[in-house]
Amino acid sequence: QVGTPFPFPERAARAFLDGLENVIVFEELDHVIEDELTMLAGRIHADCCVYGRRDGVARDRGENTVDDILRRLSSAFAAFAGAEANVASALPEPAAFEGALPVRPPVLCAGCPHRGSFYAVKRALGANPAVLCGDIGCYTLGNAQPLDAIDTCLCMGAGITMAQGFSVAEPEKKCVAFVGDSTFFASGMTGIANAVYNQHDVTFVILDNATTAMTGSQPHPGTGVTLMGPHSKPLDIEGVLRALGVECIVHANPFCLDEALAAAQEALEFEGPSALIYEGPCVQLTKPAAPAVIDAQSCTGCKKCITSIGCPAIGFDVDARGPKAKHGQAVVDAALCTGCGLCTAVCPFGCITVEAR
Repeated sequence: QVGTPFPFPERAARAFLDGLENVIVFEELDHVIEDELTMLAGRIHADCCVYGRRDGVARDRGENTVDDILRRLSSAFAAFAGAEANVASALPEPAAFEGALPVRPPVLCAGCPHRGSFYAVKRALGANPAVLCGDIGCYTLGNAQPLDAIDTCLCMGAGITMAQGFSVAEPEKKCVAFVGDSTFFASGMTGIANAVYNQHDVTFVILDNATTAMTGSQPHPGTGVTLMGPHSKPLDIEGVLRALGVECIVHANPFCLDEALAAAQEALEFEGPSALIYEGPCVQLTKPAAPAVIDAQSCTGCKKCITSIGCPAIGFDVDARGPKAKHGQAVVDAALCTGCGLCTAVCPFGCITVEAR
């Protein structure tokens, strides 16, 4: 695995090839690493052979599965040794499943701040008609149930401008545009300038998790760190919004539901362009707190914690029985839970607790 295929890390590749007789490259899509290693081996007259997709040792289409790679490695190793491949001995016993595997759609991570942001905005809107425009990022997953908080998704920055179009075409509906902090700096500012200039009644919800999470946690102008590592003066999202002419700007912590809900109501009630900035760190960049605990003596099995926020760390045990639960109880997967505390705010019976951060 290489960090940058272009330019190819030739020095590291030279060290890797040194002393090897055969190299097998498994990669999907284009045979980039295979070609680079082959050319490098030729230039330095390395005494090794490079195999991969071009000669059929690795599959030239489709997905690299564990079983397929085991078969191909067994055959290749046998060929290198001049023996017949014993593929069967290389394959583990397949797991036996009864019935179809359950559908597992992609979801926001357990402890993701966007979950609380979406939930608060939806709660604040209530039954009022609205159009919720999304954008490109982890938060695109807000379209899935039970959050159901994204109606559109086209390209970076389009959520902001599409919301303006909907506000003109359907003025009876409240139009909301969700945009991440990275996308805000990349392609969101011009759309906001247009909204302010034309006084569109749109609420911009900036989901600030202090990184570019979807593509690998790269920095952006708001993080204070450049791509090469040195620190720089971060650009302030609120300062940029005020410079663009946005008058109503509200901040909130998405993990504090009461605060997040009050901020959403204030921004949504404002007539004209308004901005709501939810600030919560990406869970991939923080140390998890102690997991939430569900009191089995008071859990009624209402599933409100599951059907309202859809956190993957909360499941349901149909066999569990408590004094107040007749048909099962909610359970927390301690391996996934980060202790964000959002579930404690949505439980109507106060059955869920987390240790104070």
